[in-house]
Amino acid sequence: MISVPAPEQQNVSQATEIYVEKFFLQNTGRKAATNVEFVLSSFPADISVFEPRDVQYKSIEKGCCLVQIPQIAPWELVIIDCAYINQRAAWISSVKCAEALGREVEFWTIRRFSNWLNITFSLLALFGIAMVIQIMFDIIS
Repeated sequence: MISVPAPEQQNVSQATEIYVEKFFLQNTGRKAATNVEFVLSSFPADISVFEPRDVQYKSIEKGCCLVQIPQIAPWELVIIDCAYINQRAAWISSVKCAEALGREVEFWTIRRFSNWLNITFSLLALFGIAMVIQIMFDIIS
């Protein structure tokens, strides 16, 4: 939606806030999860689910958004995209299915290395900086 301000409103700043959020939902079990319910704290302006499937969206009490997914296969990843216009992004209220309750897990978009590898990289960087400083002092003197 694009709104063009009237001439008398040209000086008034009307900023539009757009928040876009992705939620990743994965069945890590060995059996298919049935009747999956994903609840957000508020209803977004636009919502979509990838992979396309038969999904129902409902507004429930207190303006929460209920996303009902009939089935998620084992190890299948479902991505829920939400867009919010002039309202803050929602948080996940609950995730559950007929078999179990969902739990939140850490999801990192970058590669995480072990502590010993991070320490090794840090020491190599420190030694590299020390070597550059030493070479600069040798050139100056």
